[in-house]
Amino acid sequence: MECLSFDREKEAFVNQEKDWVREYFPDLKCGWSYSVQCIDPSDGKAKVFNLKKKLMDQILVAAEDLGDPTDLEAGWDIHFKRVKTGPNVYNVEYTLQTLKCQKAIRALTDEEKDVVASATPIDELLARPTPDAQKELLERIMTAGAGADLNTDESIEDEFDVA
Repeated sequence: MECLSFDREKEAFVNQEKDWVREYFPDLKCGWSYSVQCIDPSDGKAKVFNLKKKLMDQILVAAEDLGDPTDLEAGWDIHFKRVKTGPNVYNVEYTLQTLKCQKAIRALTDEEKDVVASATPIDELLARPTPDAQKELLERIMTAGAGADLNTDESIEDEFDVA
């Protein structure tokens, strides 16, 4: 759930909107991550990928030497290694493979350029919730244990065991 205390554009905690998560779960802290659009090489489609801060920082450092990875003509493919660090789903660490990235400096194909041109802007895909919408969702989550219906997709219910 997005932290409403955080400003996406400023990349800073500005606390200008009410963040209801702190009211419902005072022990939780905001985690830092980035959601970016990428072209999935397995199917050639645009997808949202969530990057942890450490991987994003590694990409920014590599960009100082390799250039902008989002440049359509002189960009580069991002290669990283995923390592499981513990028993839980979130116990994962990502490490940029800089030499593979360096070998992948290339112009996008015409098909990839079409995918980029037709991609829905990320701010539309991941619209920032209003404080009221966040509160409503949290209230539904809190009452789910009492048998309330969350109106969620079945695949999400299976993943998060909210049924």
